[in-house]
Formats: sequence, structure tokens, C-alpha cells
Amino acid sequence: MSSPILVTGATGTLGRLLVRELLAHGREVRAFSRKPRPGVPEGTPAQPGEAEWFVGDLHTGIGLAAALDGVTTVAHCATSARGEAQMGAQLMIAAARAGRPHIVFPSVVGAETIRSRYYRDKRAIERLLEDGDLPWTVLRTTHFHEFIDAGLHMQSRFPVMLLAKNEKFQPVAADEVAYRLVDLCSGLQGHHMPLFGGPEILTTTELATAWLYEHKRSRKLLVVNKRGGEHDGWRAGAHLTPDRAVGDQTFAEYLIAQRETRIAEDASLKADKAAAREVAKHANAEAKAADRAAKDAERSARDAERDARAAERDAAKEQQRNAGPGPTGGPAPKAG
Repeated sequence: MSSPILVTGATGTLGRLLVRELLAHGREVRAFSRKPRPGVPEGTPAQPGEAEWFVGDLHTGIGLAAALDGVTTVAHCATSARGEAQMGAQLMIAAARAGRPHIVFPSVVGAETIRSRYYRDKRAIERLLEDGDLPWTVLRTTHFHEFIDAGLHMQSRFPVMLLAKNEKFQPVAADEVAYRLVDLCSGLQGHHMPLFGGPEILTTTELATAWLYEHKRSRKLLVVNKRGGEHDGWRAGAHLTPDRAVGDQTFAEYLIAQRETRIAEDASLKADKAAAREVAKHANAEAKAADRAAKDAERSARDAERDARAAERDAAKEQQRNAGPGPTGGPAPKAG
């Protein structure tokens, strides 16, 4: 039996999908996260076909030793707005003490060029791998559809959406990246793999227009020149890989899939609510019927008790009549 694969950031966009794909391929999976498994009480053993859950903190390294014990491959999908390089360093320190597993790291296109904390941290982790003794594989990808979706959703909260001028993006499906990572987790170290980009390159206006159309919203679009090292890199196209447009799902197809998922979830929720109402209605009817039956039984018991008392009185009167008159001509004396 193959050794388990540890996935850090198991509740994130990519980590969650990778755990699912690995399990679907019959691999034994350990999920590492800051939080317990969603919807399951902490300490509950993993069922067949589920990941074994480990709770810990990559910033401090707490919990890593136990999670890495016996592992030969780690998919490092955890990400953070701050301290991501520190998280990578803690993982590699713990991995070096735990048998030197193969580290598979999904990075980002433009990591060596774009000047921002996010890209610098990704490149810092790559350098740690390049300069270290652990076996490693890095897969750089373009931005996920979810990243673009979240950014546009945030912008749509305002009447005017401020879009970056002269910036384009090449969104890729996170589940396609997860499927590629399954292969990398099952193989030998490959160091820097060919870049993995989405199937099309779109302007910010094209992305926003598609998003608004799909969500049936109307917003004014204002294209402005945004400042900062990240935007400088995006305007230069350092995050794009037109020669490696290997993804299949377009952004429009992603939006349609999300709509269909929402419709299915809404239908399921409505069905659950309708079923709950029906169950409550049935339970209420049964409760009322039981209450009526109890009242009827109580009334019957009172009637029976009244009839018994009346029967006792009638029997006593009959006994007195049958006893006849007493010695003095009056009524017969009572017994006792």
C-alpha cells in the first residue's frame, strides 16, 4: 500500500479540490489545516474514503511532526496574506526531520518578476526548495477563476466598478490544476514544471462584462490606472503565459458552472425546507391526534368512574329495599 500524501491548506480553494481528487484516485490522504474537519466533531476517526485530519499551525510548525510521520509526499497548498514564506520554511524544517518527503508546490506565474508580497513569498518558497536538500516539484499557474470571481464580486458592491487599465488576466480552473497535481504527487521530483495557464487572455473589462451578464447586474465600468508593483507587473503581462494556455475551462464556462451549482444548491435547500415542513406538519398532526386521544381517554375514564359511582349508589338503594322494614316498623337498620 502506498504511503499517505499530506495536503496543507486542505480547506482552501486548491487544497480542498486536491484532497478530493487524490481520494478519487484511491490515494491515502492526510489533510492539514488550522481548523478541525468542517461539520465533524474533533477527534472523529476518518471513515473509508475520507482524509485523515490533522490540525496544526504552519506559522509555528505546531502539529507538523505528527502529520508528516510516514509521509513521502507533501502537496503544499496552504497560502496566507502574510507570512507565507515563514509557513514554507516551517514545513521544510519539519520535513527535513521527518524523512525528507517530496514537496510539491503550486506557485504562481510571475513569481520571480512581480513586486508584491504575494509574489515575493511564492518565490521565497521556491528558493528554499531550490537551495535545500528535499526532493521538490514546482508548478506555476496563472490566477484561478475563483480569484477573478472574488475580485469582481467585491467591486460589484459599489455603483461604479473601478477596473485596472491595460491589464489582462489568464484565469485557469482550480480543479484542472488539482488534477495535474495528482500526477505530480504520484511521480518523482520534477523541479520546475512547464507553466500551467488558462485557455484565454481577457481584459479586465471583458472579465467584468461577462461577470455582470451572468449575475444579471448593472454597474458602470470605469477604467483607471492603478498603482503599485503588482499592477506594474500585471500591466507588463508578467503573470501571463500565452504559450502555455493548456487549461480547458474558460471564465464564461466557469461562471455558468457556478450558476448551475447555485441553482442545484438552492433547489436542494428548498427541497430540504419543504421536506422539513412536511415532517413538521405530519409531526404536528400526530401530536394533535395524540392529544385528542389522551383527552378522549381521560373523558372516558371520568365517565366510567361516574358510572361506577352511580352503579354503587343504585346497588346500595336496591339492597336497602330488599332488606325490608325494621322491627319497629321503620326502615331496616343499617348493617354494622
